Amino acid sequence: MAILSFQKPDKIVLQKATDFEGQFEFRPLEPGYGLTIGNALRRVLLSSLEGYAIVGIKIEGVDHEFATIKGITEDVTELILNLKQVRFKKSVDHEVTHEKINLSIKGKTAFTAAMIGEA
Repeated sequence: MAILSFQKPDKIVLQKATDFEGQFEFRPLEPGYGLTIGNALRRVLLSSLEGYAIVGIKIEGVDHEFATIKGITEDVTELILNLKQVRFKKSVDHEVTHEKINLSIKGKTAFTAAMIGEA
């Protein structure tokens, strides 16, 4: 059965635009299509963001991600999940493909992401 009267947006209006966001209005849309289009736009926009992320971790004396480290409350899996949430600000104009950071933590101390910049 063919759809005879499929509503397509006949109007796209820029509601608001700043340096950090834009608000657009598409109308009319078939029921449910707003969510479909919104999800597609969100995925495309998020994949276009530039930035840096932690892609690997090596801990001396740890063989696998399910291990525990003596004296640390979290297991290695939880440490990895926490490190995946760390966000880095892009502060260089030239392209950086890889950067290696070595951290040495000894004794009783609370490690935070801010300490990575001090390394």
